[in-house]
Amino acid sequence: MALLDPLFLATPGSFWSLLEDGGGVWGKPSESTPEKGEEFLGWATRAVVNLVRDMEDVHDKLEPRYLRSRRPRGAAR
Repeated sequence: MALLDPLFLATPGSFWSLLEDGGGVWGKPSESTPEKGEEFLGWATRAVVNLVRDMEDVHDKLEPRYLRSRRPRGAAR
C-alpha cells in the first residue's frame, strides 16, 4: 500500500487533489466529443462482456471438479 500512496496523493488530478479542490474531472473535458464518448462506452461495454465471458469459462471449467468433490465418499461416479 505504501507504494500506491504517492501515486494517489501526489499526482495532478489524483483522487485526493480532486477532493481538496472541491471536485472536478480528470483531463481536459473541452477536448471531449460525443464520438469519443461513444468510443469509450463501446470499449467499456466490450471489456465488461469479455470479463463476464471469461468468468463463465472459468466457472464451467471448475464446476465439474467442485461437484465431484461434494459427493459423499463411496458414492457412484
